[in-house]
Amino acid sequence: ALVSVQERVFSSLGQARRAIAQEGVLELVAISVEQVAAAVVPGIGTAARLARWATRETRARRETRRDIGSETVFDHDGSVGIVDEVADLLGRLTGSGFPVVVLVEDVHRADEVLLSLLGGLIRRDGSILLITTAQPDLLDANPPLTEFMTESGSRLHRVSHLVAPGAPFQPGAGLGELEADARARILHHFHPRVENATEQALLARYVNPLALELFCQIGKYKQSKTYRTPDGALRLTSTERRRLPPKVRDLYRGLWDELPQDARIALAIAWVITPANIKPTDAYREDRWNDIVLRDVIRRLEFPRTEDILAALDTSRRSGTWVCSVDDRLCSFAEAIQADIARREGYDLLDDELDDARRQILVALSHSVVRGADTGAGVDRDPDTADRTSRLEAPLPNHGTPLWQAAEEVNLLRSVLALHAAEFISSDGEAARAIQALLAAMAGNPSERDERIRLFRRFKQLDAGQIDDRATFAIRHHGAGALGENGEYSDAVAEFRSLLAERRLVLGPDHRHTLNTRNNLGFWLSRDGHLRDSIEEFRTVLKERLDVFGPHDRGTVITRYMLAGRLGEAEEVSTAIKMLDELLEECSDSPDLDEADVLSIRHERAYWFGRDGQHRRAIAEFESVLEDRMAVSGPDHSHTLSTRHNLAGQRGESGDIEGAISAYRAVLTDHERVLGPDNAQTMRVRHHLALWLARNDCRDEAIDAFTAVLADRRRVLGPEHHETLRTKAELEHLIDDV
Repeated sequence: ALVSVQERVFSSLGQARRAIAQEGVLELVAISVEQVAAAVVPGIGTAARLARWATRETRARRETRRDIGSETVFDHDGSVGIVDEVADLLGRLTGSGFPVVVLVEDVHRADEVLLSLLGGLIRRDGSILLITTAQPDLLDANPPLTEFMTESGSRLHRVSHLVAPGAPFQPGAGLGELEADARARILHHFHPRVENATEQALLARYVNPLALELFCQIGKYKQSKTYRTPDGALRLTSTERRRLPPKVRDLYRGLWDELPQDARIALAIAWVITPANIKPTDAYREDRWNDIVLRDVIRRLEFPRTEDILAALDTSRRSGTWVCSVDDRLCSFAEAIQADIARREGYDLLDDELDDARRQILVALSHSVVRGADTGAGVDRDPDTADRTSRLEAPLPNHGTPLWQAAEEVNLLRSVLALHAAEFISSDGEAARAIQALLAAMAGNPSERDERIRLFRRFKQLDAGQIDDRATFAIRHHGAGALGENGEYSDAVAEFRSLLAERRLVLGPDHRHTLNTRNNLGFWLSRDGHLRDSIEEFRTVLKERLDVFGPHDRGTVITRYMLAGRLGEAEEVSTAIKMLDELLEECSDSPDLDEADVLSIRHERAYWFGRDGQHRRAIAEFESVLEDRMAVSGPDHSHTLSTRHNLAGQRGESGDIEGAISAYRAVLTDHERVLGPDNAQTMRVRHHLALWLARNDCRDEAIDAFTAVLADRRRVLGPEHHETLRTKAELEHLIDDV
C-alpha cells in the first residue's frame, strides 16, 4: 500500500515518510480504502480527495485555519482535518452498503487525533465494527482514553480474557487466555530451546503475551551461559523462577537496568526537556522532544563522554524499545510506563553526573530553543496578522509551514512557553511570539477554545514594553475572537474597540487589518445585543472598503454578507435577501471566493427565506446546502452543524414539530461533543429545543430544559445578557401558561 501511494501521490519516499509521521498512517489507509472502493462505489470523489491531500498548501491551511463556528463568518477554508476526511470516507462507504471493519492495535497508546477519529466512527450510523486491542494494565496510564471509553457508553463493549462478556455477545463468546501453545511460540521465537520445567513455569507465570515478550528481551537470559543447559537450552532454577518480576512495569524496570548507563543518561535528559515535564500547564499535552534539540543540549552540558552518550542515544532510538520516532526529529517514549521509569531512575543518574541537574539541563535547553527561534528554525518571526478566523484576506506570501515542520514548530513553541513559565527564559517578547504563533495555528478551532483563551490571558500578564506592536495586535485579535466564541461578548467587544483604536493610530484607518478589526467589532456588537450599532459599523466599513478596494475584493464581499445578516436581524428581511441574491450573482466576479464561501451565502439566504415565511423554500435550500457542506466540510464541521440546526427549526415552522424535536436532539448531541456544552451556539440549540418541546405540549420537559439552559446562560453569558433574558422570558411565559 505504501509503494502504491508513494508512486501516485508523493514525489519521494522521504516526502511520504514525513507525511506519514505528521498525520499518522490514517491518510494512507484512507487513500488505500478509497482506491479499492472507487471502482465499485460511484460518487466518492477519489481524484478530488487525492488532489487535496497531496497539495501542501491545502495541508498547511487545514493545520492552521478553521472557522469560528458562527454562521455569520465564512468558512473560508472549507477543508477539514484528516480525521474528518477519514471518518467521512468510511461513512460514505457504509452509506453505500459496504460493511466496514476497522482494527486498531495497542489503543492504549492512542493520542488525541486517534481518539477523535474513533469517536467519529463510534457515533456514525451504518455498518461499522470498530475493534481495538489494548494492554489492560496500561489503559489507566492514558487518561484521555479512559475518559473516551466512559463517554462511549453502550456502544463500547470491553472483552477481557479474565471475564466472559455479556450482552450483546452470544453465550460462549469471549477471548479466554492466549493458548499455551501460542505463548510457547512467542517464547521459542526468542529462545528456540527451553528446558521443559522452565518453559512450563514461564508460560504459567506470563499469561500476558506482552509480559512474556518483555521477559524474553532481558539480556542476561539471552546471553549468559549461567542460564543455559550444556546443550544450550534456557534453564532457570526454581528460586530464579520465583524471583521473576510478574508485572509489566517491573519487567520494563529490569530492561532499564540493562541499558548502558550512557543510554539511560540520554533518555533521562530527554524526559527533562520534554515540554510537558517542564511546566505541564504551558505544555498543553506536548509530551515529545526534538531529537536535534536533545543532542544540542547534551553537547552544551559538556559531559566528559559526550560522544559516547550521543552514540548510545542512536542505539536507543534505532532499537525502538524505549524511543518511538514520531518523525525525523520528534520522539517520545514508547510507553507511559517507560517515561515514568526514565523520570524516577534517571534523576539519580543525572545527579551523579551534574550539580543541580534539572537546572543545568533547562538552562542549556533555553539557549538551544531561543537560538532556534532567532535563526528562524521553526518559529515564524513575522506571521500574517490578518484575521485567520474569518479569513478576510489571503495569508502573506511564503508564510505556509511545510507539513513536516508543523509538529516540530509546535514542540519548539511549547518549549519556549514552558521554559518562560519556569523562569528559564526571561524575555516576555519570546513568550509573546510563541503565543502569537500558537494562536494563529489554533485560530477558530472549537476544541482548542479554552486553550486559546488561556494563552490570551497569559499574554495579558506579560510586560507590554517587551512586545512589538505586530505580535501584540495579532494576539489581541485572536484572543478577542476566542472570548466571543466562548460567549463572552461584552469582553470581546471591549477588546476589539481597544484594538481598533491602536490599529488606527499605528496602521491608519484604511489599512486592511484596521478594517478587519472593525468587521469583527461589528459582528460581536450584534451578538452583544447592540444591533443598530453593529449595522452602522458595517455600513461605514463597507463604504470604506468600496472606496479603497472595490466591490469584488474578498473583504468587501464579506462585509456585504455580514451587513445583510444584521439587516435581516433588524427585520429588514427583504433587503437582506436582495443583498444575498446579488452576492450570489456576483460570486464569479470575486476570484478569491471558494465553494465554502458560496455555501455560507446560500445558508444565510435560506435562513432569511424562513424568516420571510417561505418555509418550504427554506427547507429545500437548507437540505441542498447540508448535502454540499457534508461533502465539502464533513459532518462535524461547525457550519454543517449550523445548517442542521436551522433545518430543524424550519421543519418545525412548516408544521413538522415531531421532526423538528428529533432533529434538534440529534444536532444538540453533536454540538455538545464538537463545540462543548458552554458554547453559545450549543446553548442556542438547547433554547430552541425547549421552545419546540413547549409547542408540542411537552411542558414539563420544556420547563426543565429552559431552567437548565437559563442557569448555564446566566453562568456563562451573565444575567443581563439578551440571550439569557430571552430564555428567562420564555420560561416565565411557559410557567404562567401552565
